Amino acid sequence: MPPLPVNPRLPLSLPLCLYLLFLAFAAPVAAQQADGAQLFARRCASCHAIEPGATGGAPNLAGVIRDSLGLTGTKFGCGLAQCGACTVHVDGAPVPACQTWISDVEGSEVTTIEGLSPGGTHPLQRAWIAGQVPQCG
Repeated sequence: MPPLPVNPRLPLSLPLCLYLLFLAFAAPVAAQQADGAQLFARRCASCHAIEPGATGGAPNLAGVIRDSLGLTGTKFGCGLAQCGACTVHVDGAPVPACQTWISDVEGSEVTTIEGLSPGGTHPLQRAWIAGQVPQCG
């Protein structure tokens, strides 16, 4: 895939613009403790229960979101919290999911790209598609 054209008049990079859109339009995906299970409720009304010890060996939030829940919008990039590919919101604050332990988000609201709208109709989801976000699911 050829690189996207760069407009020298724009001071913001495409990833930064997408991140700012994410901040502006993100809707929470709930993560709550219920009967000893980690529960992730997506805005599109499907819920996933993760039993303790059933995280597929993934102790971090990115691994659980992708591998256990099958939500591939959260990407693995550098694994060092440097690139931002794994950024999700926990209680409204951006955090690197690759460096966040699953136990740290109990009782918190976790927002991923999938939680914005069913069918990919949210402005941020459309921007990802239009911008050809390079991280594949």
